[in-house]
Amino acid sequence: VLFNAIVEGNTINGFKKSLHLLSKVSIVDKSLVHIGITGDAFTRVHEYGMNPIFSAVGELGGVIVMPPSWNDFISYGSDVRSKKLVKKRKVFKAVVNEASSRFMYILRNQIQQEARKYSNMFVEPSNHDLSLYSKNYINPNVAPVIPSMFVGRTVDLVANKKVDGLINAYGFNCCLGKITTACINELRKEHENLPMLNFIDDGLEQTNIRTRLESFMEQVKVHI
Repeated sequence: VLFNAIVEGNTINGFKKSLHLLSKVSIVDKSLVHIGITGDAFTRVHEYGMNPIFSAVGELGGVIVMPPSWNDFISYGSDVRSKKLVKKRKVFKAVVNEASSRFMYILRNQIQQEARKYSNMFVEPSNHDLSLYSKNYINPNVAPVIPSMFVGRTVDLVANKKVDGLINAYGFNCCLGKITTACINELRKEHENLPMLNFIDDGLEQTNIRTRLESFMEQVKVHI
């Protein structure tokens, strides 16, 4: 329903219909734990690495809370592009970029207004707000993408969306992932050592991931 609506240029109505259909799905057990997906924005949307984790978390009594990674890319990229265009005095291109960003912002707000009727989990802060969330954990000059899309997203999951546990996913030897992990550890200490599972994706199937997830999910349930 939603895919067809997007193709037809009728995203808002398609989203309304999709949420209405989802709301009719019967829930057998409402005592599910919420698991936030954080870490490297590239890894957390990697289908081969993450799909087995998502499936296992569901089977073990959890609900995945997934940040809107592609929206983050667009929002961050647009902000950076506008600043660069202004510095280069390409005013017209900067105005066009801001106009398109404003359109995306309006569309996102319309979608969120509908989503709020069902859950506060759908409320998403702006790229600017995400950067502010991270200021106590990392210097924004380290790497501009880390404060908003990485650390800021984690703060939002823990402090605002109140997830019960975190799965921190990043690529093997990823510098951004390692920096983010250090920052997240400080955040966890402020929230009674919130359970976290580090998943390092090396592109190969990990035979022990199910066992690790079972242990992690048990920790989450004990923690709450």
